[in-house]
Amino acid sequence: MRGGARGFLRTRLSATGEVTGEACVAGERDRHAGDRAVADWARAILEEVRAAWSAATRT
Repeated sequence: MRGGARGFLRTRLSATGEVTGEACVAGERDRHAGDRAVADWARAILEEVRAAWSAATRT
């Protein structure tokens, strides 16, 4: 697919036509950054749980 998602986002406008393509791209970039932040947070919590479990099961 030529252009990919970024090309689609550049040409997509809001219903009123006020949002530019670059604003759509920036919004998608922010959404992905938020997704990465949540994934990093969850990974850190999981690591804490693993460490606590490992410490609790050592004999």
